[in-house]
Amino acid sequence: MKKIFENHHTAMSWIAMHAITKNHLMILREELTLNFQSTGSYFIHTIISES
Repeated sequence: MKKIFENHHTAMSWIAMHAITKNHLMILREELTLNFQSTGSYFIHTIISES
């Protein structure tokens, strides 16, 4: 699923709360950065459920 964020702070807060491991956090952060650089939008693709 594609998880879209309003801004960098919101994205990083969500990632920090939902990352499974430190390595997972680093991967999601890198994906967020690359997505923003290429599209101007803050988003990641994830299988993490909202519940």
